[in-house]
Amino acid sequence: MKGQIDEFALILLAGLILIGILVVVWSSQASTQITVMPESKHLTIARGSSSSFYIFINGTAYNISLRSSGEIASWISFERSKLNVEKEDKVKVFVNVPLSASYGTHWGEIYVEALGFKKIIPISVDVSTQTKENTIPISFGDFSVGYIIGEETIAERTNLNVEKSYFSEFPSSFAALIPEEKLPLISRGYLQIIVDQTNSLGNLRVEFNDNNIFDKKVGVGEVIVEIPKELIKKSNSVFLKTNTPGFVFWSSSFYKIALVRFVVEYNGTIFREFNFSLEEFEVKNYKDGKISLFAKKYEMGLPQKQAKLIIKINGKTVYEDVPPYYLVERLGEKIELNPGINTISFSTEKGGSYLLEEVTLTIYQY
Repeated sequence: MKGQIDEFALILLAGLILIGILVVVWSSQASTQITVMPESKHLTIARGSSSSFYIFINGTAYNISLRSSGEIASWISFERSKLNVEKEDKVKVFVNVPLSASYGTHWGEIYVEALGFKKIIPISVDVSTQTKENTIPISFGDFSVGYIIGEETIAERTNLNVEKSYFSEFPSSFAALIPEEKLPLISRGYLQIIVDQTNSLGNLRVEFNDNNIFDKKVGVGEVIVEIPKELIKKSNSVFLKTNTPGFVFWSSSFYKIALVRFVVEYNGTIFREFNFSLEEFEVKNYKDGKISLFAKKYEMGLPQKQAKLIIKINGKTVYEDVPPYYLVERLGEKIELNPGINTISFSTEKGGSYLLEEVTLTIYQY
């Protein structure tokens, strides 16, 4: 009887161990939740040359291994063949084509494997007389640049009546918009008011963007009201009001205004700078580059001249001239690129401004 109990205990213990192993396996498989890109890769490489690309892994997994197989398995090597991933990582893959390789298309696979996970990435290599030129297009969109000095009338109104009594009020108001790119260039703003008639019973009051900037009794003639620069915005409101007539309670204070002009003065540069990022191998494989864009004279409401457009990459000038309508500038060795963050900037000479459209930096690689 005792032998039967011992035998049963051993069977029970073995069953528990098996269940534990299955739980570990199932939990490990469940924890391997990753995505791998690209789905496939096609390269064109010359005999005796090499190329590279990245495999991107997103998710969480441990003890991931990478290996190659197929006809070109010996051509493929990895920056790392074993890794753990938490959130995201990438592995650089190198493909070296031997001088003895035959022309045509050669095939292989890359296996990305972890416990409970397998991804096969088909890879094909066209062996040719020369490596296909790779391009990296970087688009910066449409924007304006300029160096502006002068003044512009933003809004103008004529024949306004402002009146107030103890029983009624009739102010005058208008709105004025300024393009956002002009705001940093404003050095001064003011209102020119021409008073045609007034009974001088009340003060002329001016509110700009809900701020009281003028409150004085004035007569017929010109009044210049300075606007604090910090109050000027993209969207602006102007209110003209007056006070009650004081002891003359049976009458009204009034101003008949022939003209109101909202004027701003500019003195500054619309300067645009962008960052773009490159991997180390993309910098090492640099062959040539070009900048392409459409350039139109940007009418800022001020007299413009034919000014030079100035383009710099990482602080070095790569173009400085009056641009044609469609500019294509090859960069060659003029460009100096860095692994990581690079900058490209656009500006103009004094007195000129341009609207630049479809601005693109294209980098050619071996």
